[in-house]
Amino acid sequence: MWTAGSEKDPKQSAAWTGRLRILVQKKHLEEAEAVYRRLPAELAISDEVKVLQNRIEFLRLQKSGVTVEALKKRLETSPQDLETRYELACALAAHQQYREALEKLLTILRKDRHFKQDAARQTMLKIFELAGVRSPLAEEYREKLARLIF
Repeated sequence: MWTAGSEKDPKQSAAWTGRLRILVQKKHLEEAEAVYRRLPAELAISDEVKVLQNRIEFLRLQKSGVTVEALKKRLETSPQDLETRYELACALAAHQQYREALEKLLTILRKDRHFKQDAARQTMLKIFELAGVRSPLAEEYREKLARLIF
């Protein structure tokens, strides 16, 4: 039983993070979000928890019911549709297809740097965290992003 007092105990931080990780893996998003909201601030800002929170966000977007395949077909018929391209990038990220998601986001940025109030760039940053901030994939796309923006 997870009591209100136990989340404040520093000894419980590993247990809370583990519980959150399991809930995300099982795609129990409502319960995972409830656990996340109860985390102490210092734990909520940890790298591992930030990654899990990003994963929850992408999974929630994916749960909208539209499949990756349906989004790809929609994009084939309307390749200029940035909203569909963005939805597809988020769906791909939810399925841990980070490279393809990052490519979709770069395409959006090439066409409209301010799309949805900077959503494409911010989403890329979240994917960097999911892939590993210093992973070769994140480094490669961080460089591509920097070349595009600067």
